Amino acid sequence: PLPSGTTSVIFRLLFPEEDHKRKFGLRDKSLIRDIADGLGISEDTFDKCDGFVGCPGDQVHDFLHQRYSPDKSYCGNLDIFEVNKLLDQLASTSPWSHSDYSKQTLSRNSTKSLLTRKDILKSLYRQMAPYEAAVLTQIILKDLRELLYPQIEKDPTAALKDYNIKAVKILTKESAMFAWDPSNGMNRSYRARWDVDAAANAFESGKEVGPKIGVQIAVPKSQKGRSCKHALSFFSSSSRVWAETKYDGERAQIHVQVIPGQKPRITIFSKSKRDSTGDRKAVHAIILDCLGLSGQSGVEPRIKNSVALDAEMVPLTLIGSFTEFWRIRRLIRETAVGIRGSRKWSRENNTQTQEQNQPDDCVSESSLLSNTEGQHLGLVFFDVMHRDNDSLVQTPYYRRREILEQLIIKQPGKAMLADRWLINLHEPFHGSPSDCAARRVLHAIFARRIAIGEEGLVLKAVDSEYNEYRKPWVKLKKDYIEGLGDTVDLVVLGAACVPDRALELRVPLTTLTTFYIGAQTNKEETLNNPKALPHFYIYFTAAYGLSRTELEGLNFLIRNDDPVRCNTKRLVRFGLKYTYTMYDKLARPELMLREPLAVELYGDRFTVSEGSKQYELRWPRITKYFRRHERSWSECMSLQDLRTQAREAVGRVAAKEVARKEAEITFNLTALPA
Repeated sequence: PLPSGTTSVIFRLLFPEEDHKRKFGLRDKSLIRDIADGLGISEDTFDKCDGFVGCPGDQVHDFLHQRYSPDKSYCGNLDIFEVNKLLDQLASTSPWSHSDYSKQTLSRNSTKSLLTRKDILKSLYRQMAPYEAAVLTQIILKDLRELLYPQIEKDPTAALKDYNIKAVKILTKESAMFAWDPSNGMNRSYRARWDVDAAANAFESGKEVGPKIGVQIAVPKSQKGRSCKHALSFFSSSSRVWAETKYDGERAQIHVQVIPGQKPRITIFSKSKRDSTGDRKAVHAIILDCLGLSGQSGVEPRIKNSVALDAEMVPLTLIGSFTEFWRIRRLIRETAVGIRGSRKWSRENNTQTQEQNQPDDCVSESSLLSNTEGQHLGLVFFDVMHRDNDSLVQTPYYRRREILEQLIIKQPGKAMLADRWLINLHEPFHGSPSDCAARRVLHAIFARRIAIGEEGLVLKAVDSEYNEYRKPWVKLKKDYIEGLGDTVDLVVLGAACVPDRALELRVPLTTLTTFYIGAQTNKEETLNNPKALPHFYIYFTAAYGLSRTELEGLNFLIRNDDPVRCNTKRLVRFGLKYTYTMYDKLARPELMLREPLAVELYGDRFTVSEGSKQYELRWPRITKYFRRHERSWSECMSLQDLRTQAREAVGRVAAKEVARKEAEITFNLTALPA
């Protein structure tokens, strides 16, 4: 038999992106610098490695191979357990790691003193063969894909146009778990605990595990509804579905444990698997109040010992109405405890004290003031997975919702239940045979949610278990449906290859994958003065939307337009037929176009990035680019035009009636009741 703990270590190393508790705080360049330091060589020596192409792991491999030329059969002196222990220590150097990997915790559990980061890397890399060092580098960077699935085709045109979608099959953790444990028990344990270590330990013990308070339950994977008809097609085996409002906030999985003689213990997990209990400090009191656990007079506690709830944390105004999603960032920063927060909380009176004055990052005109006075965080609850030591993950949705309604004490503007509407799938409809009643009802519900500025709907079968593969949740959003997303005409001014996107597309790093989008700020001036240079504000990027063939065409167009290559330390200012400013949090482009190129984009409403002063498309996708003889860049929207459209879309002006009429026209709903 394998040594105890083997399963956990192998899955951590094979799927480093799933190792959420250990954070290493190192990026490509900083890791290369620290490796060079640990090996006692200069970083410049690494950078001058001849023939380097690829990821940082490849760079480390090429350097070590050329410098040391070891025997090809050589294997390092460290086994996977020793590597794992050293990675535990490396995680202790990052403040983002889970408390299990803090220096204090590791010191208590070890008789030896902890090593410094330099000594840890020295202990690792000095005992490894070149390929082992390459793999370790990518494990630390949490991404093994470039080594597991190397890009063979080096020509961008061939890589884009001749791609075979079946050429590479990506190994998923679920497939690996099934290969390791054909009984599928490891997979079931993983869905219950959403933790590779817990699933691995369950496999080695021979006992499947269910949900546990304080350990995150796997978040269901939703399908995308591309139309109302397509969304309903997922429920062929169900007679009824609930259409539930999809709220625009941050996901919060809330675990509460009642401890006799102590304050209830709250643990909150984010969708990214991070323990966000400190980040969500502002909603702790709301959680206790809505469960009757804060000692209110005449209010009985709604649980005896424990509960696990699904909720969306949302930004609300003083009167309790929902406000724009992007404002949630500052609300969290101003109320969080720990590394994400700017305030400290007093345990004695549960009040806040300002740690330091924070600048208002999102101030522009009065329309974009992000002053949080009068705004607060609230919770919209939509599911319950565990109550008083009983797992509810196999309980049908309709029953879970009944339990949820019994549990939550609603508080207007603070604690709410998700709105929802029942749809009978087999109800007869006396009209067009191709237009069933269920689809018409869903059309009506969806159109009215859009009209009032909501994000969309989530469809759930009444009889579905939590995270059931055969009866998934289905998201229906307007940007999933062709022609319904928010559309703008702007300009491309720069381009770059982003390695992560190139890896998704399986194209070489010489392919332009990401395009820098801007809007003109002096349109009136250029109309009145033909000699004036147009000025653009470049403030977001778009990397999705185009087909592979269209992306190849855009690459060809830009490469043959004599673009100006950028220096990473300084932006290009000369040789352009325009001037520009760039949002300072954008990564620098690789090249700038000498003349703007018109593009059409669509997305899911509008947002404001942290530190920016302007609205931009949320989840922007390029639908079309135009050669200059097809459409001039001067026909595109100005920044003021974009701001006006965004304000209407997010309801900052009296546009809800306009949106309602548009929705009714789109779905032909004028004859339907409200």
